[in-house]
Formats: sequence, C-alpha cells, structure tokens
Amino acid sequence: MPSLDEITRTTGTPLANALAAGLNDISYSQTVRFTRYQRTVLPVDGFVFWVSTGETQDVQGAIHVTTGDELTEDQAYDQSSIVLTTKTEVHPFHDLALDTVWIGDFEGVRFAISSRSSRYNQAGLFHYLGSTVTPAFQSQFINSAAMLQQMEPVTSSSLALFLALPTLGSVALDWCPWPQSVPVFPSFAVPDNQPPPYVAVHNAPDGGKAVSMGTLDPQTATTHRLMTERVRLRLYGLPHQQAENLLSRILHWALLNDDRMGIINSPHIRDEKQASAEINALAMSKTIELDVMYSQTALRDTALQLIRHVTPTLTRSS
Repeated sequence: MPSLDEITRTTGTPLANALAAGLNDISYSQTVRFTRYQRTVLPVDGFVFWVSTGETQDVQGAIHVTTGDELTEDQAYDQSSIVLTTKTEVHPFHDLALDTVWIGDFEGVRFAISSRSSRYNQAGLFHYLGSTVTPAFQSQFINSAAMLQQMEPVTSSSLALFLALPTLGSVALDWCPWPQSVPVFPSFAVPDNQPPPYVAVHNAPDGGKAVSMGTLDPQTATTHRLMTERVRLRLYGLPHQQAENLLSRILHWALLNDDRMGIINSPHIRDEKQASAEINALAMSKTIELDVMYSQTALRDTALQLIRHVTPTLTRSS
C-alpha cells in the first residue's frame, strides 16, 4: 500500500489536486524570476557584499504581498512581506549554501526568501516567506566582483587595525605569537556557523570621539584626525592562557607601534556566562574591552597595505 508521501508525489491527494487547481486560477500561472547572488567579503574590514552570478530561475506560483510604510530619522520606504506559494518544492531555497542568496523581482520589488512556513503534506503546496531588500541594503548587491578590487575601506573606525593584527608580525613579539588558527571577524559579520576558536571585534557606534580637529592634506586628499574609541573583543573557544597571549600581543604591538595605535586603559579578560539549557553547559566565551587612540591617517595606511596584501587572492567566503 503506497504511503501518503508517495501518493502526494505521484497522483496527489484530492485536497492537493483541488488546491493546485485553485492556485492556477488565482495566479494565472504567473512566474517570479530569481537571481542567485554569491556572498563576498571585503578583506580589509569584513564588509559583506552580494555579487550576481548571472544564474536565474523562474518559479511558478502565487505571490502575496503585504506592504506598510516605514519612517525613521534617516529613511522613508515601503516595507513588504512576501508569501510565495508554489505547487512544487523549489530546491534552491532548501539546498541553499551559506554563501548564496536568491533575490526575487516582482513588479520592481526585490525580495529575499528567508523561510518556509505552514507546510501541510496532504495539501501539496509550499509556502515561502520573505521580505523586501530595503533601500539601505541596495548598495550591498553588485553586478561584478571586479567592482570590489579597487574599493577602499568602508568603515571609519579602528576595525581595520584589529583585523590586520594577526598578520602584523614583529621579531620583538615572537615570545607572544597570535594564537594559531584564530581568525578575527567584525561584529555582525561572523560567517554562518563559524566554529570556535575565533575573535569578533565590535566598534561601538557611539564609542568614538575626536580629540583633535581634522586637517586635510590638499596634495593627497587624506584626512588626519586623532581619535579615541571603545573596542570590545569577544573571544570564543580560547582557554585563559591563550586569551592572555592574545591580549599581550595586542598591548605590546601597540607599544611598538605607538604611531598607529595606543591603548589608554588597563584592559582585562572577563568570562561571559553564555548558557545552553539543552546541554546544561557554558560556552567558552570571554570579552576584552579596550580604549584605543589612533590616527586616521595611520589607520588608512594600514588598511591600504592590507588591501594590497589580500586583493590578488580575493575569494568568496565559505
């Protein structure tokens, strides 16, 4: 006797057949075109961009749009919630690699699918949920990776210095090397499901302050300004001594490179209590907060050196 799944996949249940006919009637067999974008990370400051691969897929189904007006201090736009109902499973939405996103275009509205909901096997329909790409994020979608090759740092903080620290070596620091295989990522840009150990750098948006008036070099069009900033490092998967070695590395690198960055507080390592009820355990999570002072000119020079170092091997994240 065939199972319910086999009936649904072959002849379909009476309910599924009736709903499929109704879907055809209300949708007029309309299609929505989706374009595949690949995640690419700007190496100098970890900013994420999505690059078009040129691959498209037309999905047949009915699309439901709920639109509301959004107004903030600096933006006014329409925010839409999307429900796409199809008769067949759209495999790219399920077999989605972590570095891939499919963007749909419906009557000029661009949207991304984020989840599947209300799946009832006997109904034979698939409901995909998504939301529009808001204006603030339109610039993160580009047509060619070549546009990134000459791009300067996006961020205006000390982030580039911290991202470069694992590669800024010195014989004088051989006694406290950067812990092996411990990458550094910007906050909110840690790769999906990144396993420990790693470090996330958070530059508080309201933690920066200029301590000198900025000057502009008319010949090079570069700005010089002395800045202070609060930086929080979140460490995952590092035991105490490795965390101490990492902190010592940062402090002594700053002493040797006081023309680039200085530490103006006495940072220490703090254990965080990040719990998991499922396994009744705590994550190996620590934080270090540093008050730093740096020159924007030195920061830009360091960032450009890093760009020259990594641009020839610019790769998409995995």
